[in-house]
Amino acid sequence: MRLINRNRMITHYAAELPAIIQHPRDLRLCVVAGEFRDPLTVLAQRTLEIGALRLDLRIIGESHWVTVSSAGKPLFHEILACMELDSKRCRHQHIFSDLRAHQVRRRGYQVAVTIDQPVDDAPMPDDAEALVVNFPQIYGIQPQTHLYWQAQISDQRVRWWTLHTYPQTHSVTRVYSSSLVDFGQLATGGWDDEP
Repeated sequence: MRLINRNRMITHYAAELPAIIQHPRDLRLCVVAGEFRDPLTVLAQRTLEIGALRLDLRIIGESHWVTVSSAGKPLFHEILACMELDSKRCRHQHIFSDLRAHQVRRRGYQVAVTIDQPVDDAPMPDDAEALVVNFPQIYGIQPQTHLYWQAQISDQRVRWWTLHTYPQTHSVTRVYSSSLVDFGQLATGGWDDEP
């Protein structure tokens, strides 16, 4: 994997991986509370620490996996991937077989996923940091996964955005996500508390 750092973006080239045709209809959004030890292949990773708060941002194939932790203990994991996960472990799971937008809101956390149009509620700022992984071409087009983030340290909030591209025979489908975690609100309630 080759690494290029341009300003606030780090790009990885996953040329050694085989080309895999994936379709966004196979995507699943899964939120897992507590520990998560499934063997997922991490292609790029960044860690943010704000006092006792920690975010592990990872690109796993044409997908992402973000872990939100406090005082060394995982609170929850957000996983958007074309793979089956143990549904008993998911506190929330959505399969995008109909390619319709989906969102989840809980105390201190929210995520929205859209297909072929960016999430409107939180435009990405120009100064967001980013990880990008480029994959082997499919149908002459290079699939990519982008993971951007911005921390508002004084407010104890972190927002991240993703873009996943899926080349098809005559088009490219783009899947966007926008997530926000507010550590101040998370401290006052658990995942099972309603917003």
